[in-house]
Amino acid sequence: MESACPGVGMVIGWEALIVQRDVCGLGAEEGENLSVWAANALVQAALEDERNDGTPLSRS
Repeated sequence: MESACPGVGMVIGWEALIVQRDVCGLGAEEGENLSVWAANALVQAALEDERNDGTPLSRS
């Protein structure tokens, strides 16, 4: 779970909001949905890695 906290930090906050709005052209609700989806995906991946003795699985 060590990678979950910094990973989630990448998808929330001002930087993510700026990218969602200015780069991707998303509205507030779309951006929020994207952040929630990305945070959930990162937490699920961290939990999966933890179940595998902390060894990250290949994402390719």
